[in-house]
Amino acid sequence: LDTIVYPSCFDANAGLFEVALSKDDATLTDELNHASIIDGIRLCKAERHRFKHMNMTDPVQKLKDTQHCRTRLIATDGVFTMDGDLAPLQEIVTPQSVAPLAAPFVSRMAASSTMT
Repeated sequence: LDTIVYPSCFDANAGLFEVALSKDDATLTDELNHASIIDGIRLCKAERHRFKHMNMTDPVQKLKDTQHCRTRLIATDGVFTMDGDLAPLQEIVTPQSVAPLAAPFVSRMAASSTMT
């Protein structure tokens, strides 16, 4: 079992995608995600797809467009730091019948201080 320890949430978000995803994978990310998520996605070799902020019909089409990928990761902030929006987590956790091999990634970086 391997473990990676990061010194900060920013580093963890920025480093996760590169070690978890390959060129055979795809990321779907909210266009207003935190810079650490954006940086991490830029560093990895997976296909990159942005969806409109808080619009859950847009990623459904992108999930269909990326069915050829091994794994699809739907990345979002739990709480968006610029405006305080809460991610629609119930809609992000998609049923396997709609998107097999799609995994949600929710950053809780800002949520711990705002959701207490």
